[in-house]
Amino acid sequence: DESQNSKPFDPNTFITKFLLTGFVFFLVLGIVFAANGNPFSSDNDSEPAEIVQATVTLETSDTDPIEQTEDEAGSIQSGDDSEVNSELSDTEVSPIFEMVSVLGADDFDPLGDGVEHPELIDNLLDEDPETIWYSETYANRSMGGLKDGVGVVIELRKPYELQRVAIETANTGWSGEIFVADSPQSALAAWGASVGSITSSQGNATVDLTGLTGGAVLVWFTDLGDKPPPGIRMEISGIEVS
Repeated sequence: DESQNSKPFDPNTFITKFLLTGFVFFLVLGIVFAANGNPFSSDNDSEPAEIVQATVTLETSDTDPIEQTEDEAGSIQSGDDSEVNSELSDTEVSPIFEMVSVLGADDFDPLGDGVEHPELIDNLLDEDPETIWYSETYANRSMGGLKDGVGVVIELRKPYELQRVAIETANTGWSGEIFVADSPQSALAAWGASVGSITSSQGNATVDLTGLTGGAVLVWFTDLGDKPPPGIRMEISGIEVS
């Protein structure tokens, strides 16, 4: 009988075989994972990670030059600031003198007849070396022993802080003194003490007036120079006050 020869269904045996088969499958799968990684992943799965890594690398490399440029810019800016500060410092400590404005000139002969060729006095200020002012003619370099000196006055528009007075002349061996006052004075004594002197000059001469303030400068000639007599006179092509 066919029904008598078939074995009855045993659920316990089926479950045991199923669990045993599953255990063996997962055991083999675990061994494969351990040896080769994920066998179900494709090559495309790893590309995004490489792309992300490359992107991060690019961002990092782009940042470094920017930081370096900013540092360099800071150094350049600092250098520029130092130069500007240095220039400002130099400007602050440098003395600034107002340009001296000359009102006119006059001959000065308080110890004589009061006249020393006033018609030529403007030649002192015309900046032309070919035109000259000259004094009266004397018998010797000491003005013939008639007086102690003769001079010219440069009048300024107002009192200024002075720097120097420069005399241009072809005379050699001449001597003189410089006086400064707030305004022109008619008497030699009214000019006060001499503020500078020239001794045996061999031509042009300059006297430092730094620290002095005045509105008039007297150039007083005490020795007319080496020209042999007769006919000794002081000849001046220009006087500059600054």
